[in-house]
Amino acid sequence: MATSPALSHIVVWKDTRDGIDAGGDTRNGWAIYVRCSEGDRYFLQEGPQAVSAAAGLALHRAITLRRNVTVAWGDAVPNSVPSNKIEQVLLELRPIYIICPERSPSPFDTDNAWVSIFLSEGRHLQRWREPDSRWPAERMQQGIGESCQNWFPIWKHREYWRPAGLVLRHDISGEEMGFIRPLEITPDSVLNRTMDDPAVRRALMLRDPARRSTYVDFIRVVLAAQPALGIPEQDQVPMYSGEVAAYFGPIASRLGPYEDRARAVRKQLRYDFGEFDQFVLRFMLKTYSPYGAISEGLRRALLEPKKAAA
Repeated sequence: MATSPALSHIVVWKDTRDGIDAGGDTRNGWAIYVRCSEGDRYFLQEGPQAVSAAAGLALHRAITLRRNVTVAWGDAVPNSVPSNKIEQVLLELRPIYIICPERSPSPFDTDNAWVSIFLSEGRHLQRWREPDSRWPAERMQQGIGESCQNWFPIWKHREYWRPAGLVLRHDISGEEMGFIRPLEITPDSVLNRTMDDPAVRRALMLRDPARRSTYVDFIRVVLAAQPALGIPEQDQVPMYSGEVAAYFGPIASRLGPYEDRARAVRKQLRYDFGEFDQFVLRFMLKTYSPYGAISEGLRRALLEPKKAAA
């Protein structure tokens, strides 16, 4: 699922064709370029100025206003090349701060957190590294405001500032960049998310061990709620993993020929889960594996009774 697109992009850029010290100091000579979301090129908005003023203006309420921000330098002038060329420059820029959403919007991640990392000289973007900070969007915006003067300081006599780049993005997440570990979606987390649906909660409350039809009703409702969460049919979840373990544990420990055991299981499944018996069987076989192995012979007998008998 895509992240929220940015409405605009501001680039604070220093032209280094005359050297990084052009303008008398590394902190001077930073121009502001702007690109609207539908455009492919940047346009000069304000001429060269102090980096503290330019970066402060660009970063002010950038998260709130859904504005991408770049602070960078190079030989190319942003309004003379396509925007994707500027992005290529950023891949090698060091040191650099990266600020972005932790993950793309998802029903399984409701934190809406933002993360930041700092890459010093010679460091590469590591896979699945811990971010330097992780905050809600509002707190991250506050933190940016508090840190801006440290990242991009005002001019001081006889004080050298080594330029640092910055990339703030709304439309790509840390997970998509590869430094945030992908969110693991388990069967239980899928089922938990369906509980936001009032129909699912009601069906769960009505489940009664003495009335097996209530279990069938629950499965019907809970499966119907999962397409809205983006769960494909083959990955849909009819019950919690704990219920699978309780159901399949006695089955796996029975003695006797595979086909006799499988026949009894299929009969019980038809009685307990009606029209969903085969769906529940496949889900149980897939989900029960981490808890205890079912022999390959019994597995074949359950899924392919005729072949097992032969």
